[in-house]
Amino acid sequence: MDNVENRLNAAIAALECGDTDIAFTLFSLLAEERYPLGQHYLGWCYEQGIGVEKDDKAALELWLQSAKAEIPESLHALGAMYETGRGTKHDVVKAYYWYVRATLAGDEEARMCVEKLKNAMSPLDVSKAESLLNEV
Repeated sequence: MDNVENRLNAAIAALECGDTDIAFTLFSLLAEERYPLGQHYLGWCYEQGIGVEKDDKAALELWLQSAKAEIPESLHALGAMYETGRGTKHDVVKAYYWYVRATLAGDEEARMCVEKLKNAMSPLDVSKAESLLNEV
């Protein structure tokens, strides 16, 4: 196991032990190094207010970064952020796009979100979302 994985495991262990300040610090260092899982977990810390004040915009930005590495949980989280309008403008087209990307990355829970959202969207919005997916 390399040093990055050791530090990620240490951050997760600190989180599990309730040492949120150390976990936040370690996730921050990993995110600064552009380590995708570090970015994902730091985004989660901001979204949940773990070791830091809640900040949905910061969470969104971190998840956008980690989504470049196809982290399924980050892709799913982005779908939820756009669906609810937390940290960004409410946008069902983008929500659908991110949920589908999460599904394609292996997140089975996102599949249910796709179906639920698709049933609530207009055919035009579904078409727009699917066009975005074709560009990827």
